[in-house]
Order: sequence, then C-alpha cells, then structure tokens
Amino acid sequence: MRALALGRRVGERTLLHDLSFAVYPGERVAVLGPSGAGKSVLVELLAGAARPSSGHLELLGRPHAEAATALGYVPQAEAVHEVLTLREALLACARLRVPELAASPLLLEERVAAVVTRLRIAHRLETRIARLSGGERRRVGLAIELLTDPEVLLCDEVTSGLDARSAAEVDELLGELAREGRAVLCTTHVLTGVEGYDRVLVLAEGRLLFDGSPAAALAHFGVERFSDLYARLDEQPAATWEALRPPVPPPPAFAPRSAAAWGGTHRAAAGVQALGTLFVRGVRVTLRDGRSLALNLAQAVLIALLIAFAYEADSPAARAEVGFKLVLSVLWLGCVAACQEVVKERAVFARERLTGLSPHAYTASKVLLVLLFALVQTALFTGVVYAAEPLGASPLEVGGVLALAAVSGSALGLLVSTAATSRTAAVGATPLVLVPQVVFVGTVEPLTGVAAELGRLMPSHWGNEAMRRVLAGAPGFPWSDAGVLPLFAAVFLLGSWGLLLVRDEARGGPR
Repeated sequence: MRALALGRRVGERTLLHDLSFAVYPGERVAVLGPSGAGKSVLVELLAGAARPSSGHLELLGRPHAEAATALGYVPQAEAVHEVLTLREALLACARLRVPELAASPLLLEERVAAVVTRLRIAHRLETRIARLSGGERRRVGLAIELLTDPEVLLCDEVTSGLDARSAAEVDELLGELAREGRAVLCTTHVLTGVEGYDRVLVLAEGRLLFDGSPAAALAHFGVERFSDLYARLDEQPAATWEALRPPVPPPPAFAPRSAAAWGGTHRAAAGVQALGTLFVRGVRVTLRDGRSLALNLAQAVLIALLIAFAYEADSPAARAEVGFKLVLSVLWLGCVAACQEVVKERAVFARERLTGLSPHAYTASKVLLVLLFALVQTALFTGVVYAAEPLGASPLEVGGVLALAAVSGSALGLLVSTAATSRTAAVGATPLVLVPQVVFVGTVEPLTGVAAELGRLMPSHWGNEAMRRVLAGAPGFPWSDAGVLPLFAAVFLLGSWGLLLVRDEARGGPR
C-alpha cells in the first residue's frame, strides 16, 4: 500500500497534511500519535471509509478502487451483531463477502473453521458474541476480515480497552499475520509493545513526523522509551518536528505473498443473494433479541386489552372512537418497533458497505423485515381485540385497515431510523412524528381550515376514515381511504432509501 501526498480537509480545518508513505508485504507498521493526531482519519482514508481531499492511494501497484477487495479493515468501533453466535455471524459475513462459496455450505463451513482455528477462537463458535471477552471480540473483528484472505490489513485501535495480556495476544496475532506476507498497519495510542513492530509512523496535528524503525524513532526524538514520546512531542510545534523528519529508509526486501496472482476476484454478494442473506440475518437478530421482541409483542397485547375493556362499541359514536384508538395504536406500535432498525446497526452497515454491499439490497431487507413484523404484530393485536370485545364488523376488514395503518407506521419509523444519528435521537424523534397523528385528526369535531388540510397529510386521518366506514357497516372494503395508506408507506420508504444513498455518497461510497 502506498500513500502519495494524502490530505484531508473539512471546511477550513486541515486534518491531514499531505502524508506520503508505504507499507510493504510482511511488515507490521504502527501509527503512533497523541489524541487528535489524525490516526483514525488516516486509517479511514486508507480503508476507503472516507475520501481524501488531495493525494493518491495505491494498492498492490493499482489505483485503490481497482484493488480494494484485497484490503481488510478492522474499525475501532465493534461492528457485529452481538446477539448472534460467532458461527452465525461469520457465516453471514462469508455469504456476503465471498458469495462464490454460498452455493456450498461445506465450503462456507470450511472457510469459517479455518479462520477461527487460525485465530484460536474455534472453541467459541457456538457462543453468542455478547458473551465473549474483550480480546475474543477483537479476534472476531479480525476473523471477519480474514474471511476474504486480504493482502493488506488495517486495524484502528484494536487493542484499545484491553488488559495487558489480551492486548499482547492480539499484537502477537497481528505479527503472525504480517509474517505470513500480509501488509499490516495498526493505529494505536498504547505505547506498550511498539518495539515489536517493524516500522512506526509518528503523527501529530495531522503531520507525519517520522517514518522508520522503532529504534530509529527513539534515537530521533531523543527518548529512551516510547512512554516518553508524547511528552517529547509537546516540546515543539508539530510543523517543527515535521521539518526535522529524517529521510525514509529504503524498503526492505520482500516476497509478495500472492500479489502477483491476486486478481480481485472477491465481489460482495448482490441482488437476491444479498437480500436473502440480509433478511435471514435480520430475522435471526430480531428473534434472538428476546427482550425487545417480548416487549413489542406484549405492548400490542396490553394496548389491545386496554382498548377493549375501556370502551364499549355499543353505539356509532363509541365505535368510531374505538376505531380511531385502534388505528392510532397500530400506527404507533409499528413506528416504535421500526424506529431503531437502521440506526442500531449503522456501524455494521458502514463496514459491510466498504466491501461493496449494495445499499439497495440493505434497504430492501429492512423494508421486508419491518413490514413482516408489523403484520405479525397487527394480527396479534386484532386477535386480542376481537377476543375481548367483538366490534360488530368483519375482523378481516378491520384487520385489513389496521394492517395498512401499521405498514405506514413502520415505514415512518424506518424513515426516522435512517435519519437519526443515534438510537437516542431516534427514540427522541419518534414522538415528534407521532403526536401530529393525534392532533390533526378530528374525532370529536371535524377540523377546519389549515388544520383540516394538515390532517389530510397524516396516515392516521385516512386510517381513521377507513375504520369509521368499516365499523359503520358500509358495504365493501373502503379502498378510497385505506388505499391512501400504502402511498404514505411508499413515500416514507423512498425517503428512507434516498437518505441512505445521500449519506453513503457523502461518506464516499464503497472503497
């Protein structure tokens, strides 16, 4: 891997100042620097997770984009579904990253077995990732990348937060991977064990201050151990240290592991294959998250019982009131259930996007997942309502209106989840989009003027009108009102899809 005058600017701020260096096969290179030095920014550029403002990147002598599948990237933030077992997580990743193996379960199992054996975590295959130790979880991150057998491995603070023994074990593994012929680059602020690296790059304020062996770095900065390095850097401005940077030593002799034969054959799964893998994984994650699943289903049952016992549908006005409560409830339930679906795994999507995962397949899998759950939740809700309080109307027609309202609510929740920057923000924004569904529906007296026009922009308005017709005994299904609900759902889903694409483009798309 070679970086030539690599720079990164955000607005008026320069994060990286024209860095040039190379990482060769068989080398393990540490990127050192105090907080804010630009280490994570650098590794994100090298991984393709962000676009450089200037400069050029090469992989295996080719432009970065042409050889990007030869690269493995282990980000600082864990990007894996903790409720899955190690086997389930790795098999899903293998199907997405090495789709040519997907047709043969045996080959998939063999690839996974080889990787976990190599990383010494084979005995944990049937363990949920949430129950693994910190060091084992770091190995899971490495295992995901080794599924494609990369030539270059980038690791961002992979020993951060680990105890000394676990950090040493991870460092030992990275050394073994480098000795097998891979180019390994690791950012770290932990200075213990740096002497074991082949080379170090020292950064400060986005500038490259040194590129050479650990021993030469100690001599250049005039310190006896790396634990004194950062204090020494504070003695002069980074620009001064940069001006004093010694010449880069010549590259070591090396024999590329397989670079000459590498042809970039790994391509991420696409189309129906990617959609199927993502959907099955999503269903498994939903079922494994027993607490959230039970809470969402229990909410449907409890709210249905409350409505059934609090209201008696013994008059047209009472039935209309009950109908509105039913529509509002399923719309609310659907939105709440979907409002974290995308944002909760943003790190997972970002990591898989770097391998070429299609955002269209990802969005489609989320749409199928939240709509399926909405229909299951609505069926349960409707069944409980009718078991407790017959409404005097066809349960199929009532259930049909509620299903369409739930679908629009789920689509709205998915839009909120895509727009939110965190799970907390998604939960906080959900009432802001749901309260207008109550305010702008005239259940006691019809709304007039602007309020009435705003009400027509709410799914709850159309669901309420459709339910009013059903409970009043009007002949036929009220498609004139209920048929508007799928249009709302389509608009919300298109908005979610568009937001995902815009953010992906702003980030830089796949590497």
